[in-house]
Order: sequence, then C-alpha cells, then structure tokens
Amino acid sequence: VDVTELCPSATVLAQQLTHVELERLSFIGPEEFVQAFAK
Repeated sequence: VDVTELCPSATVLAQQLTHVELERLSFIGPEEFVQAFAK
C-alpha cells in the first residue's frame, strides 16, 4: 500500500508522525528527551 493512499495530505502525515513522536516521548524524562535529539 502506498503511503500517499493512506495519507493523501503531507500535512496530515506530518501531524500523525508528530503525534506518535510526542506520545513516545511522553514516556521519557527530560534528560532522555535531550539525549534523543542531541545525537
């Protein structure tokens, strides 16, 4: 299945990815948060 079929709008896709990232990051503390983006 093509990604564009699931999410025809790039904006919607970006919002979904952001939401998933925020949910995943909500389980870690600020130190891990900084380390994740410092790599």
